[in-house]
Amino acid sequence: WPIDDKIFRRKLTEFWERKGNLIVSITTERYTVTVNYAGNKTIEKLLKEGKYDWVNKNITDKNFPTDKTGTEEDEIHLVHLDRRFDNGDLVIEELDDLGYKPANPAQLLALGAKYPDLQRKFPIAALGRYWLDSYGRRDVVDLDEFSDGRRADLDWLENRWEDYWRFAVVRK
Repeated sequence: WPIDDKIFRRKLTEFWERKGNLIVSITTERYTVTVNYAGNKTIEKLLKEGKYDWVNKNITDKNFPTDKTGTEEDEIHLVHLDRRFDNGDLVIEELDDLGYKPANPAQLLALGAKYPDLQRKFPIAALGRYWLDSYGRRDVVDLDEFSDGRRADLDWLENRWEDYWRFAVVRK
């Protein structure tokens, strides 16, 4: 753990007692990635680096803009909450209570480029930035697998998030 294990477990227990729930299982894995921000070409560049077999056509720099430039090294945590959530806002709230903030699309795509087999094990979502589609739904970037291929796709933040999802986050 990046913080003392006893402190983390105590805070987690206090959180669940406040929520009135039982802890099923919460796990995290850490990965270091280098994100090369290129302003309005960041997403396009990271999609090429990731060599995805299929990309949702709406994952673009226009829909997920950044004004960042330069290179950042980030420690991305994949959090597995091991329970279903009725919508992504509840996931974000829980992650916040645990001391995390959702990763942005560039961080997720950099993770997918460096560790391409992760998304073959489980779907991974970055809830840190969304795009409003033509129906007013908030779409977030996720990585998963189909048949034999790797996919960069979009999911609605308002969807139900099943217990098998991993959420890409960074420490607050």
